[in-house]
Amino acid sequence: MQIAERKSEWGNSEFREYRAEEKKRALECIPLAIDARAQRFPEEERYSYQPFMGLEEEHRYAPDIARDILTSYNLRDLGI
Repeated sequence: MQIAERKSEWGNSEFREYRAEEKKRALECIPLAIDARAQRFPEEERYSYQPFMGLEEEHRYAPDIARDILTSYNLRDLGI
């Protein structure tokens, strides 16, 4: 089902919640990239991304996790 169809079926608040959840999922690539770099360069000081501070254990890089998060990543952005 296309997003435009969802908007017409759902109320505006439901659509906004859906978009917020999709955007949050898209932002998960930031801590994933930070952890991937920390694993590749362990001698470097790890970067701390404030919105995900304290959640580093939940966002560890692994190939299967990266594949899940990055699959169709570009389709989650709303274009006009």
